[in-house]
Amino acid sequence: MDSPADPAVQIRGLNWAYVLMGVADGTLLPFIPLYLFERGLNAAWIGLVLAVAASPRSRWAWPGPTFADRRFSPERMVVIASIAAALVALLLPVAGGAASVAVVIPLRSPWRASPFMLLDPITLRRLRVGRATDYARIRLRMSAGWAASAVGSARCSRRPACI
Repeated sequence: MDSPADPAVQIRGLNWAYVLMGVADGTLLPFIPLYLFERGLNAAWIGLVLAVAASPRSRWAWPGPTFADRRFSPERMVVIASIAAALVALLLPVAGGAASVAVVIPLRSPWRASPFMLLDPITLRRLRVGRATDYARIRLRMSAGWAASAVGSARCSRRPACI
């Protein structure tokens, strides 16, 4: 019989959240430099765009946790930020030139960073009663999702029939 204190019940949805985050990252992140190169940016500009896109991890990712502390539950903030990241990612096909793509990619990063910064504390809070290896198993699911998605995306990018 499952009780609310049962760790398996507490982390059931988190297992899938980590898998889906891995799949999302594996589908998009490995191909951003190639996408920017295809749009006409040289190596220096690609490096600049990637550096600007990486800066929200340390600077701009605070809105998610701040809102989670003051306004919404952390779980709701993860959903809101994930939807915002998906909506911004949908701008990529619409962005035609190199300059617009160079703006959209860093714009997506704070929304991508916010849910991830919240997901770990949510997971660790729910695993207080679990084994120490449970967190490693959850993170392994994210890596497996990333690997499967990156390999599948790379294989499909070589075959027009996949698209």
